[in-house]
Amino acid sequence: MSGRFERTCTDPFSAILDCLNDFFERLLQNKNKQAAANRTRISKAVSEFLEAESSSLIELVPALTDVFKAGQGTHRSPSTSPVKAQNGVSIKKKHGINDGIKGPNTWNRIRYLFNALFCAICTKDYPLIMFLDDCQWADDEALALIESLIQDPGCRYFMFVGNATREITQSRAKESKFAKMMRKIEGPDRDVTRINLLNLSFDEIGEFIADTLSLGVLECRPLTEVIYDKTRGNIFFSMQALEELQRRNILYFSMVLFRWEWNLDGVEFQIAELSDDVGEYVSSKIQSLPKRLKRALVIASHTKANFDVRTLHILLIEDGVDIDYKELNGLLDLAVLVGLLLNPVGTGIYRFAHDRIQQAAYWMISSGQERGKLRIMIGKKLYELYDKPEGQEWMIFAAADHLNSCIGHGGKDHQSLAKLNLLCGQKARFRAAFVTASMYLKLALSFLRRLDKNPWKSHYDLSFQIYRELSDIELNLGHFSYGSELAQIVLKETKSLEDKLSTFLALAEAKGKQQQHAESLRICQEALVRVTAIPRRMHYFHMKKDINVIRRFFKKYTDEEILLLPVCEDKTNEMVMDLLSQASRRSHLCRNKTEFQFCIGRKLRMTFKFGFTRGSAHAFASYGQLLIDQGQDIESALRMARLSREILAKTDPMSNIMKPQTLFVVGYWIEAWSLSRDHVMETLQEAHTAGMAKGNIEVGFQCIVICNIFAQGAGYPLEPIEKAGAELIEQLRLYNINSVLTYLMASRLSILCLMDKKKIDWEELEPSDDLNAVESDLYTRIFSLISRLELGVLFGNVEFAVRMSEMIDSIHDFGRSYTCSSKENFYSALAYVELSRKTGLKRHSMKAVEYVKNLRYLSQTRGKNVIHKCLITEAEVLSLGCRDKQKLISAYDEAIYEAVKMGYVQDAALGSELAGATMGSFNDVKRRDHYFNQACNLWGDYGASAKVRHISMHTELNLREDSAISISFGPHTFSSKDLALSRTSLNLELLVGIHMKKDIKMEASGATLQDSFHNRERKDRRKTSFIPLKSMSDLSLSDGVKTVSASRSGRSSII
Repeated sequence: MSGRFERTCTDPFSAILDCLNDFFERLLQNKNKQAAANRTRISKAVSEFLEAESSSLIELVPALTDVFKAGQGTHRSPSTSPVKAQNGVSIKKKHGINDGIKGPNTWNRIRYLFNALFCAICTKDYPLIMFLDDCQWADDEALALIESLIQDPGCRYFMFVGNATREITQSRAKESKFAKMMRKIEGPDRDVTRINLLNLSFDEIGEFIADTLSLGVLECRPLTEVIYDKTRGNIFFSMQALEELQRRNILYFSMVLFRWEWNLDGVEFQIAELSDDVGEYVSSKIQSLPKRLKRALVIASHTKANFDVRTLHILLIEDGVDIDYKELNGLLDLAVLVGLLLNPVGTGIYRFAHDRIQQAAYWMISSGQERGKLRIMIGKKLYELYDKPEGQEWMIFAAADHLNSCIGHGGKDHQSLAKLNLLCGQKARFRAAFVTASMYLKLALSFLRRLDKNPWKSHYDLSFQIYRELSDIELNLGHFSYGSELAQIVLKETKSLEDKLSTFLALAEAKGKQQQHAESLRICQEALVRVTAIPRRMHYFHMKKDINVIRRFFKKYTDEEILLLPVCEDKTNEMVMDLLSQASRRSHLCRNKTEFQFCIGRKLRMTFKFGFTRGSAHAFASYGQLLIDQGQDIESALRMARLSREILAKTDPMSNIMKPQTLFVVGYWIEAWSLSRDHVMETLQEAHTAGMAKGNIEVGFQCIVICNIFAQGAGYPLEPIEKAGAELIEQLRLYNINSVLTYLMASRLSILCLMDKKKIDWEELEPSDDLNAVESDLYTRIFSLISRLELGVLFGNVEFAVRMSEMIDSIHDFGRSYTCSSKENFYSALAYVELSRKTGLKRHSMKAVEYVKNLRYLSQTRGKNVIHKCLITEAEVLSLGCRDKQKLISAYDEAIYEAVKMGYVQDAALGSELAGATMGSFNDVKRRDHYFNQACNLWGDYGASAKVRHISMHTELNLREDSAISISFGPHTFSSKDLALSRTSLNLELLVGIHMKKDIKMEASGATLQDSFHNRERKDRRKTSFIPLKSMSDLSLSDGVKTVSASRSGRSSII
């Protein structure tokens, strides 16, 4: 596919969109079986990535409509429907120009849409090359999108070829945006080839002229000298100069000699005064054309480089040129023959062969009143054409550019121009071109203010739309002062409550982006008080009252009766629910437990009173989270999870915007305590897919990152977790989602150390001041401290582990997830048991008992998935004072068996290690060796090579390579074979996002951890300063285990 940037075009992504439309039109014209298969493949892949949001792509790339129709046998193709906005401003809504995700996520949504489309187009069997010319004129949004495509690891079979004019980019190399992008994307894993296309030499120009005239090089030398002197080797310039000599009869074909001749000594050449400007040659060539063709080229040059015959014919008729469609086609074909235009075979699209040709045609009419009238005519007609069903996006931007520049020549009135620029601003905002949107909206505001001193009185609806859109854009651009000033004007001037609420919501979101969560919460509260949705004070009292009402409601009504509630269609109530959702999110980030519970209670009571809104399912899920935190019956919480899923289905598609947040709460905060790990990860995967498809990219990535973190503690092998995490890091950096990236990086600390990919340095692991700060991100802080706590316990640094436990205790958040709560209590209990063993102080053993009681309470009130951790810590506490060896063996075996049965191999490994150390204290060498061998095999199966190496370096056991895992409790037994079978049943694709599924393939490998361990041991036998949990004396390692690898090949290339 190929396209070209235009110097004067303000239509965002225009060159890329033209590329795609041309590509799909040619794909549709091809009728062979392979083309049909490609159409089906692309439509199916796009639908898989984007689900119902495929319609958003159709708005950007209209040619996709027919591609989807071609694949309608495999899936349902999306439809589009144009609508009208207020005040007569036409908005072809097609999908989502006013709804969906705003702010930085709008850009991420556009980027995800394009990345998904290109990943669907290019595969190993069908690689794609995109060539874009005149990249020196590329808009910021297009360059950012190209950079995203090149850096996206999912677009492996994509090559970008860009061309920029050297004279332009060389003089401002430091400022060139295209040059900056090229330097930024270049790296060791990304090939960038630069080809300098210089002007031709004197001899090369001579060969070109000789070949053109079918003469010898030496014979053409005098002519070559003249042309090279004027063109300095520019091939396009040389061609135009040659044609200019022919037009002036200095170069002519002799009918006597039947060859080309020239007269450089004659009068004609002496008075010709050949110009050094190629534009004059092209202008002279255009002047020699028929009058109507010349006028057609002039009008076409005022539209775009690629133009269709139908649009040009309509503009010529409007201009008063009497010409029919067939005759116009013939004239344009003549322009193709003389080299001014290009016309791909089989299309009705023509394009200027060179930007200097378009420029020359444009300046055929000098600036002034005549050009002003022409631009007004073209602008008005394009505006009119855009409003018709067959209208195209570029028309509205071209119309605005013409009419904005010609108001002094009798262009449209100020009101029409205000509406026109408002529409362009909305279109640009939908494409995430915020700078372009701001430019158009500021023009709209300027025209609005010319209408009246107080336009709010005379043009209220138009004033509201312009001020509201511009305030949103400025806030999204980070211009908080100007954006807030505009928003305050809206709040002061608006009449309706609904208009005020939407502005309050925008201000609250802006404050949230500035990490001013308390101020954001205050803005939400102010708005909610104004609509009497909440009282001004005594929120704790009202929260308690609401919770009691909610409890009685759920006790009184069955699920079936609750689901009979209607769907709320009142816009004001919808807005109130959105504000309550925003307030609950900010109160959570502020760690304001009362306000969080109060907002959830109000959302539920509003649902009971008015019916389901898009935030109702999330309210039900959040209430389930509260029930979990308060230690209520787990079945009640699971009931809320089921109801929230049912409500999502009932309110689809209205609730799609809240689906990822809702499923995130359901999976991570509720179901993780009691349901299977695969079910939880499937829920988080579904949430991720919903977020990415809807454009809520940040939440979408949050869900898949949390899925990765959950898998770390759920017994999934470390290698695929680490590989999936590395892919996620690339994606998060690509989409610039640092808030999620920080806690993924924090959680990966323990993985990298366990896999021996990072050496443990206890001084380096000490938390930084930034991490200890109160205002630091809650997720990042918790995950970072828990990773350090885990490392302290696993590698024997008990004092360090206890400090981390104390720091976690100091974080007064309300409610912890299964992953965080179970790990915190589990490792804290083990740390204090070991500290008690070392110091003999009773207070440490009492602290350990406290954590064990917490685990027992969690297993009884929240779910069964924590029971094995509870059993392991109970066995450890029991070992402090109990000398009944058989009782201890039974306690450890029950805990280890329960951990393996649930798939938590790493906990079973730690339990086996602890049991071995306890047996060592009884001098039971046989059982000690059995448990230690079992621990090493389980750690090996988990992928923790550093842990196996750590144990071996602190013992003097001879390794037994023939031992196998055999875990027994009562009549039940788990063997190595059972463990291997359980590994093969794991769905490792749950670890990666939908956008990476084709890029990272999880598959079993034949390599064994035992082999890698022996190789590593031979390479590095250094002693470490790690303190073992207990004195260990004899250990053997056996049974190679499967490892998991990710296969990747290929990278994006750039020329």
